[in-house]
Amino acid sequence: MMRLLLRVLVPVSLVAAVLVVAAPATGSEPLADANVELGSLKVNGKGEALITYTRNDGRSRHVLVWGAVNARPPSAETPQVRFRWDYAGGWGKYRNGKYWTRFRNECRPYDGPALPMLIAACRAPNGSYWTIQAWQRRLPLLGFDPWLPQHTNWELHVSHWTGALPLLEVHPNWTYDGRWQGLFGRYSYLGAPMYGLSSNAKGVPKDGYGRNLYIDTLNSAYGRGGGASPGSSRTRTPGPFVTASSRRSRSQAIRVRRSVLPLQASVIGSRSAGRG
Repeated sequence: MMRLLLRVLVPVSLVAAVLVVAAPATGSEPLADANVELGSLKVNGKGEALITYTRNDGRSRHVLVWGAVNARPPSAETPQVRFRWDYAGGWGKYRNGKYWTRFRNECRPYDGPALPMLIAACRAPNGSYWTIQAWQRRLPLLGFDPWLPQHTNWELHVSHWTGALPLLEVHPNWTYDGRWQGLFGRYSYLGAPMYGLSSNAKGVPKDGYGRNLYIDTLNSAYGRGGGASPGSSRTRTPGPFVTASSRRSRSQAIRVRRSVLPLQASVIGSRSAGRG
């Protein structure tokens, strides 16, 4: 599969500039299989999607997805929304393994906002959007080449949402008397900050609300060419983030991925938590 990474360049000279981008779709979850060949995305009028793909071993799967739309604001009492999955083509939900053969496809042309790494999209009869994006979520940080097979896995993430997308705002600045570059900004959804309630020692969110923001650098202290700096975990802090980058360089630029992970059943983002 071709490399689908799309990035937004923030020139370091634009100290007072503001980058505002719409993050990927609201709430996404990955398929269980990686490195697959997508066959089709279908949706019906019952709030279901049917995803057909072929695995590396040549076997086809018909996956029924339902049960979630849009992400909830952070709450200690209410869990984040989650998709329900039936990898048996309808047997798990309806006790009918041939359900997928009679699935009534009512997918309409996608007319929603542009999304990075988008490979399939539908507008459902009720006006909601179903999308599939491809992510290489496990690529190593700090410019290291992949050394494990799973580092280069392509994952397909499914999203279902209505209305506006999350908003990622990024501002470049200099810190420590101009010796270091930094970024600050905020991540919000429908005007409310997005953050998690807990994470582990590695910064991986332990709930469905946390997000990790990853930053790409070009010709930085990590070496010539591209490199991804460690992520800023969107936990506890209600929305804003601050990160110090690398030493000042005339040729250096910072690239911010147009997405943030993980993406619940309805907010789409960049590389996700649980890396490595």
